[in-house]
Amino acid sequence: MKSSVNDSKGILNITRFREMGIVGFMLILIVIISIRSPYFLTMDNIRDIFMDTTILVIAAIGQMMIILTAKIDISVSAIIAFSAMSVSLTIKELGDISPALAILMGIVIGGIFGMINGLLVSKGKVPAIIATLGTMSIFRGVNFLMGKGEWVGAHELTDRFKNISGGTFFKIPNLIIYLVVIVLIFFYLFNYTGFGRKIYMVGSNEEVAEMLGVNPDRITFIVFILAGSLYGLCGVLWASRYAAAQSTSATGFEFTIIGACVIGGISIFGGSGNIRGLILGAFLLGILSNALPLLRINPFWKQAIQGMVILIAVMFDAIVSKKLQNTLKLKSLELSE
Repeated sequence: MKSSVNDSKGILNITRFREMGIVGFMLILIVIISIRSPYFLTMDNIRDIFMDTTILVIAAIGQMMIILTAKIDISVSAIIAFSAMSVSLTIKELGDISPALAILMGIVIGGIFGMINGLLVSKGKVPAIIATLGTMSIFRGVNFLMGKGEWVGAHELTDRFKNISGGTFFKIPNLIIYLVVIVLIFFYLFNYTGFGRKIYMVGSNEEVAEMLGVNPDRITFIVFILAGSLYGLCGVLWASRYAAAQSTSATGFEFTIIGACVIGGISIFGGSGNIRGLILGAFLLGILSNALPLLRINPFWKQAIQGMVILIAVMFDAIVSKKLQNTLKLKSLELSE
């Protein structure tokens, strides 16, 4: 019994100090980079890091919900690209539309695509990684046909649309305001609602959740719709932030999003993780992405370094999860005796 209690305390200590470890690593990284590049800690560059990472955090919150249910969504970047292109083409053809309508359009598009993924996984019983890998190709293909392989450039987008991301409210960038609102909404959802608890229950053990009256298929379906809606919003913010849209927008971004989740402590086995760690993981990748070009490091090394950090985080997560499972088995045996 004593050994089991000690193991439990050890796991709690590991998970408790994981965020502190990320913060410590970021501080060391910031010091090293700022020594090599004086431009890194300038206000303009810090603002760029926050602005670029905001979209990553919002998309990662959607991915986090799915990973918490022990599933994964590979189609995220394709949904972002489709939303960005759809809204941009609408503005190109119809002229100025209100920012609220552009945002709503992106959310609805993303929600519809999320619903398609949710139906395939929850009703069709297709493994999430296979279903979303297939829909990723479909969404990308349709997007290419819709855009005819062409760009929608800054000169074809209105100032009001570009100000969705680029504008400010009382000198606070709009993107930061969107981020704070979304983080608060989903922090409340995960921690203070029955639906949030059900997400964790489904990811921890679907069979037990079902025995307790939770419908895993329903939770999975809703989670995919919510995640898709966030991806659709990110598409609008992406096109507005970079004042451009194309069929290949956000290519490979899904790996950065998943990496932010894993580094932030969202267990790939489901049922474990919090939004605080997710934000730290996203900003760690945001700092790396921003710093490597400043240090004139080859872009291929950038991918390798990010991959290495993600791999270490996955290995750490696997060790913690295995230790937790062993502890729970010991507890159940001791209780049965």
